[in-house]
Amino acid sequence: MQVRPTRPKVFVSSTIQDLRDVRSAIKYWLEEMGFQVQLSEYNDFDRKPELNAFQACFDAIGDCDYYILLIGGRRGSLYDEGAGVSVTQQEYRTAYEPAKAGRLKMAIFARQDVLNAKVDRAGTTQVEPAATAAPSPLVEDPAFVFAFIDEVSRAAEVAEAVAGEGQYPAANWVMPFATFRDIVDGLRSAFRITGPLEAVALLENLRFELEENLRILLRKHKLCGVDLPFLAHWWLSGVREEVTLTEEAIGGVVHLSQEHLRHVGPYLITSAPSPDALLTSALDDAISSGAFLSYDHDIGTYRPSPLLESLYALRKALHVYRTRFAGMQQYLDHWFELSRQANRGELPGGYSVPGDQFTLVFGLYDAQVELYRLFVGILRWLYGHTGAIEVESGPISPITGEDEKIRQDRPSREELQGWLQADVLRPRSS
Repeated sequence: MQVRPTRPKVFVSSTIQDLRDVRSAIKYWLEEMGFQVQLSEYNDFDRKPELNAFQACFDAIGDCDYYILLIGGRRGSLYDEGAGVSVTQQEYRTAYEPAKAGRLKMAIFARQDVLNAKVDRAGTTQVEPAATAAPSPLVEDPAFVFAFIDEVSRAAEVAEAVAGEGQYPAANWVMPFATFRDIVDGLRSAFRITGPLEAVALLENLRFELEENLRILLRKHKLCGVDLPFLAHWWLSGVREEVTLTEEAIGGVVHLSQEHLRHVGPYLITSAPSPDALLTSALDDAISSGAFLSYDHDIGTYRPSPLLESLYALRKALHVYRTRFAGMQQYLDHWFELSRQANRGELPGGYSVPGDQFTLVFGLYDAQVELYRLFVGILRWLYGHTGAIEVESGPISPITGEDEKIRQDRPSREELQGWLQADVLRPRSS
């Protein structure tokens, strides 16, 4: 199964000999913008070994999202000598049908001096036959090149439409160029290019920030003389596994053993870091940049990539952790005192705590574990340890059995998109 690239693909069509420098400049600029560019003279051009060179080019057009045609002063190599069809002309004809159907975005450029020569020749032919008109020194085969310009501008169809005998053609706008800047400006408009995708710099900043945050959540544990990672939230992991928090307990009490109480205080005081210590600027930059949108070839637009979806999940998890941490602050002294009493052996029978208060403890722990999962999952992908971002979704609620109810009651993304597309949602006035 062939995997299509997540970057939009562009095919550049023109004669090579007289436009080689322009083609190379277009390739460089578009790739800086985040596109994948197909030029037949480059080694990275996708070729199918079972096809001849011409057919390989024509087939490649069908796999592209954008098509650029450059018309200079040369006819170029012939594809069909009997019909007088050039390779570039056949490439254009291959691209025009999907462009007319809206499956391929097309941008057509012609050299300004060639267009000027065409206008001059048109003025001359009004006085004398075209066969005797003086050829332009700018054009190798004036009759062919000028006819090709008429073809791509769909001059005959436009004339019929003006006369009321047909419809105006699609994808027939020819943009003149004298400098490379003219081409850049035309492509920005035709392809809606707003700026470069500086993904490399964003990824490096993101990597650094995630590593710094992960350092805050980890401690070192020496085993056989070797430092190994130790999770800061480990203090509460045993309590989380052994104590069941039910919906009924929220309005009542939760009984904790003396051993459980020994762990709650140290976790809250030493192992649940303040949200203010966690960095978020690179995360915000990565989300807002647009660099991690993935091009969807089927619908012809951008969607969040798996990386961007994980970054959205991380930002949400940071918000949840920040909220639960703030809610826990008023009870810290109480929990610390209970832990001190448990460590002195003063609570052999355990202690019953309000259920709503203990819900905050498990809620904070779950949020911290979720942060750890996201930090590690994204960093493993950035380091190339996995081909997919492996991030497990943690519990939504600390109350046992509540997760499934919440998930069933909350609409899925697909359901929401279906409602929006069907326009069944309406804003309420009150």
